[in-house]
Amino acid sequence: MTDWNQVEATVSIGGSECKFTTIYLKQVFNGHHVFDIGVLCPPLPGENIWYNERESMIAMQGQSVVIRMKHVISGDESIFKGIITEIGMDGERGVSGTIHYRGCSPTILLESGKTMDSFMDYTLSAIVGEVVKNYGNGVEIVNKPLFNEQIPYAQMHEETGYEFLRRIAYQYGEWFYYDGQKLHFGNPQKDKDETVTYDVDLDKVSFGSRVTPFHYSRHDYMAEDDRPLYADDSASVNGINTYLANAISTSESVYQSPTTLYNKAVVGHPVHMNRLLEFEKGRDTASLVWLKGKSKTCRVRIGEPIAVKIPASMCDRRDLGKYRVMSVIHEVDKNGVYSNTFEGIPASMERIPVNNVVLPDARPMLAKVISNTDPENIGRVQVQFVWQENQNKTTNWIRVRSLDAGTSKAVPKNRGFVFVPEKGDQVLVDFEFGNPSCPYVSGSMFHTNNGEGGKSENSVKSIITRSGHLIEFNDDEGGEWGITIEDRKKNTIKIDTSGDNILITANKDVTITAGETMTLNAKNLNINVEENTNVNVKDSANIDVGKNIKQTSTNLEEVINDKLSLNIGKNFNCKSGDIDIETFKGDIILKSASKALLQGADDARVSKG
Repeated sequence: MTDWNQVEATVSIGGSECKFTTIYLKQVFNGHHVFDIGVLCPPLPGENIWYNERESMIAMQGQSVVIRMKHVISGDESIFKGIITEIGMDGERGVSGTIHYRGCSPTILLESGKTMDSFMDYTLSAIVGEVVKNYGNGVEIVNKPLFNEQIPYAQMHEETGYEFLRRIAYQYGEWFYYDGQKLHFGNPQKDKDETVTYDVDLDKVSFGSRVTPFHYSRHDYMAEDDRPLYADDSASVNGINTYLANAISTSESVYQSPTTLYNKAVVGHPVHMNRLLEFEKGRDTASLVWLKGKSKTCRVRIGEPIAVKIPASMCDRRDLGKYRVMSVIHEVDKNGVYSNTFEGIPASMERIPVNNVVLPDARPMLAKVISNTDPENIGRVQVQFVWQENQNKTTNWIRVRSLDAGTSKAVPKNRGFVFVPEKGDQVLVDFEFGNPSCPYVSGSMFHTNNGEGGKSENSVKSIITRSGHLIEFNDDEGGEWGITIEDRKKNTIKIDTSGDNILITANKDVTITAGETMTLNAKNLNINVEENTNVNVKDSANIDVGKNIKQTSTNLEEVINDKLSLNIGKNFNCKSGDIDIETFKGDIILKSASKALLQGADDARVSKG
């Protein structure tokens, strides 16, 4: 082993170089980097930390920090840029004390508080750009995601900008990390490796492998096409070396039971889900083999590959493989000696394992309907959450839950309850599987300006449309107990439960049409007509009256085109001012079973011609 003190470190704060006693810098993939720089004041009067104004020390927060680690001989250098977020002043046993400048990578600027936002029909790159612009407080990012398809809807849900970016990077299989100087969303293609050798650059090395389940599938559903989506683990993974191939083979033999889960990310096409499952499988594959070590070279950098060698004196197979550094802790102790500890995965893998992502669990929220003019005509609506109003944003077209919805042989469309909320309605929006990017309307809500409840004792249930058409069910047995169907113009069908009556009221006409037979059964029948009555019968009309028929009219005219037959069981009485009976052709025959009497008060004549 050569001397470990091969690296010189320098620290500058706010552009000015600072003398330090210790440095601790932890860099992790897909996480914030943190540092702690210790500055020891000498034990001289006026120069200990307590002599300094605490306010001026606190004012150091927010200052920029640059840590440079440089190899004395080769000149290789690693640079870290961060921000002071905390000042610590420690004293013990009368020593003048130590100042600690603690802070994070500039990624901390994306942690400006949990918030809500949404993105409709954005690409992943556009989402990242807007989040960094609105919530990054000036942080810069290299924005080059591999997944470039349009995403129908993505919702930032009670997350900081950093938490949201970390989540969508995980869901869409993207790299997301800070390399010490730049924040990357997407693979920066840093593939130039540094060779490090055990017992030369590495004081300690640990190589390992594990097994993990691989027989899994994902499913989803596209409502726009009524299409179930399915993806399985059959996709191949790029970058598999011999270590990984053996670990995969063992894993598949150990875990043979297939599993399935709902897809974690919103996709706009079935092909996209297959790609996302391929990304997920790649992440799991990358986690099968790892390398850990302790080194004295600052050429071990976060996100970059190293080629690890074993000395020739130890083995014939010197190459231990190439590994991409997923975490590294740099330390400079009080003696000025530099070292680091690190972890890595096979550098050939395109996907990075991520373990610190929290998926939000979205709960129902109130929203307002912005539009119900669904371009696909399938009953969807666009809604706006309260928090979207100032952003002038909405959801995409989302489905509306119904009590019953479907199809049948007789009804290809709209079988069930069709009640699409109106524009301006307040609705309750829930989320499929708690995924904030999968909203749907679960119901509508009344509020103080548009609801009046079910009247006294909750006696009234009703359905009222936008124009005022009404179906009302009244359970007030001491009042208007019954059912009312009424349109906006007060044309009404009223079922009076109290009086056992049905009342039909029309402002103009009532037309009843029966394809075959119409039957009216009643104890009494009253027909009141203010003007005219027309009865048209194309074939026959039979009127059977058990007792009496009474007709009253100013005039009565009957026209019979063929025959008239009158059969009277007993008496026939006909009284008139004048009677004129005339046949246009043929005879008049009067017959009597007994006597025939023709009698005139003044005269009686029978004449010819």
